[in-house]
Amino acid sequence: MRKGLDMSQVSATVSAIAAHGLSSKQGLFSRLKIGGRIAAGFGLILALLVIVAGAGVYGMEDFSSLYSQIAKASNKTVDILGVDRDVWVMRRNIEAYASNPDAATLKKFETTADSVKSTVDAARAKASGNELDALNTLDSALGNYLDASSKVAATEQKAVQTTDQDMDPAAQSAIAQIKRMMDAAEASGNASDIAAVSKINHRFLTARVAASELRSKDDKKAQAAAEAALKEAEASRQDVLPSIHNAQLRQDAATALSAVNTFATAFTTVSNEELKQRALLTGPVEHEGSTIAKMADTLKNQHEKETSDLESSLRSTASSLTIMEIVVAIAALIGGVFPASAILRGIP
Repeated sequence: MRKGLDMSQVSATVSAIAAHGLSSKQGLFSRLKIGGRIAAGFGLILALLVIVAGAGVYGMEDFSSLYSQIAKASNKTVDILGVDRDVWVMRRNIEAYASNPDAATLKKFETTADSVKSTVDAARAKASGNELDALNTLDSALGNYLDASSKVAATEQKAVQTTDQDMDPAAQSAIAQIKRMMDAAEASGNASDIAAVSKINHRFLTARVAASELRSKDDKKAQAAAEAALKEAEASRQDVLPSIHNAQLRQDAATALSAVNTFATAFTTVSNEELKQRALLTGPVEHEGSTIAKMADTLKNQHEKETSDLESSLRSTASSLTIMEIVVAIAALIGGVFPASAILRGIP
């Protein structure tokens, strides 16, 4: 912004005009004829009017510059508040996707992420000093946030794929096979076979319940409980299978326990992916989100201070312009009175 007009200089000019006295004997007008005096008087008045107009144009340019800067600072505040808001929108979207994977939810996350990244990149390209430092920190945190969120989506996709392709089909196969075994054992009336098949059924049911609890609790303790129950179900191959007397029933039990084994392997993959997901959400996603919020708040404060300083400059410029216009107007009045008096005295 340009410096305002020096009021002392204007005052000195006006004082000089008054001191010399355009109508004094030594003054310019005393040496001019009436026509020259009139021309010089009007010329002086026109010159002073030009100064008044120039002062207005000068002030308006300063006003325009300051308003433009205030608008830019306000826009930067709006942008950074939008980034802070959108990051938490992204957090809700990725958590929603982790709970209920849906392509539309993931698409919303990706669209918002692209918009936030573009906003931050544009801001960094125009920033400098402390603002650029804060934006660089925010950008780094945003990169880590997006990377961790992408891993959350990847773990969920792997867990869902393993569940759909391996774990659920294995569970359904084992359930159907065990049901057929129970029907066959009851039909045979062999108490030992009935007890053996019931034991396999009980162990697998317990393992499935424990696996379901992991999906709701999502912690290592629940995972350990589910894996222990599955190991016990798989152990039926050693401590239950040999006790089955009926050869066909024993073969069916072996098939069912193979499905249990497939279920257990898939469950381990799914549970590990879900624990990774929880660690990502409570670790880097939360940490980097907090960093982004902190940097957004820092930038907001910087922009608000910038806006406040510019508004103070605007008020100062308005005050200076008002004083300048008053002084120039007085100068114009004085500059008009002297030649008018000289002209009148020169008329016989």
